[in-house]
Formats: sequence, C-alpha cells, structure tokens
Amino acid sequence: MGFTDGIWQAVAYFLAALWIWTMYRAGQHIHKEHRSRIRITAIILGIVGLFTYFSWSTLGTYVEGDPDLFFGDGDTIRDYQPTNVQRNRAATTIFLLTLLPLAGGGLQKDDQRAQTGSKNR
Repeated sequence: MGFTDGIWQAVAYFLAALWIWTMYRAGQHIHKEHRSRIRITAIILGIVGLFTYFSWSTLGTYVEGDPDLFFGDGDTIRDYQPTNVQRNRAATTIFLLTLLPLAGGGLQKDDQRAQTGSKNR
C-alpha cells in the first residue's frame, strides 16, 4: 500500500465519520420536531430506506458530462456490472451507517426525559 492509498483511505474514514455525525445530528433534529415515537421511527426508516435503495440501485454507475441539477442532462455511465453480493454488501453498509446514528440521535432524548421523570408524548 503506497502513500497515496493511505491518504485516500484516511479521506474515506473521515467522510464516513462525517456521515455518521451528520446522521446523528439529523436524528436529534427529527426528535425536536416530532414527539411521537411512532412518527420518529417511521421517518427514520423512510430516510434509511431511501438511502439504502439508491446506493443499491446506482452501484457501479456515475454521471458524465455537465448534468443539470433539475433536469439531469448528463449521461449515466455504467462503470461495471456489480454482482448481487456486491450490491447487497454496499446496501448493508449504507443501511447500518445510516440507521444506527440516525436512530441513536432520534431516540436518545427519550431516554434522557425518562430519567428526569417527564412524560413522553
């Protein structure tokens, strides 16, 4: 493993940590906006489901050209045809890296309120 490979691996770990932190903060924001545990859980599962589906379905592709933000004029290029195992592994990684911090941030406040004795609404 060369020096540049180590740099790119460090960048990948930093981006993963940034993603985890962002999902945790998003979970805290969801909890501030919604008090019902059922609603919080539904929102969290919806967000996780969308990210997981898009990571699974677009694995091995990228957009070439100058894509328009709203109309998407770029050409989608299939770099390689991933196997089902590769797709499932990538989707599982995104699922866990999204679900665990999002649920941790969204449901953590309920534990703190229970310790102080206030009611959950």
